[in-house]
Amino acid sequence: MNRSQTSTKPRPGTNSPGKQRVAAGNGPNASGIQNSYGIDDTQQYMVTPQYVDQRDLVRGLSEKEVEIEHLRTTIVALNEKAEVLEDMRKDVFALKELLRGSETHRYELQQQLIETSRKVQEDTFTHQEYQQRLIADNERLR
Repeated sequence: MNRSQTSTKPRPGTNSPGKQRVAAGNGPNASGIQNSYGIDDTQQYMVTPQYVDQRDLVRGLSEKEVEIEHLRTTIVALNEKAEVLEDMRKDVFALKELLRGSETHRYELQQQLIETSRKVQEDTFTHQEYQQRLIADNERLR
């Protein structure tokens, strides 16, 4: 059989005329038989949008479905991240409130320590005065 008498029975996986022509060995990389107009014979059987194979449609559809599923997964992941971020913000707010309360109590304790220190100094001064009077009274009595 020569090239002009190729079998019209399609090879497996070649349903479109363009694919059949390429599968028969007359594709763009073939020897390039030219018709009477000087145009390569294989160019008229190139795959065009109107000769799209059903498998290509299913593959394109499944690719779209995969892309949609990927986007859904991305949305779910981003929603989870947003929830985690919101939880972290709540934790930060709660910790700031706890810190604010702790700082308030620390300040109150510091003020109590300052007051207690002042009272101890006053008591010490009063006690020293009293001791000095007692020592002076003892000296006078001797």
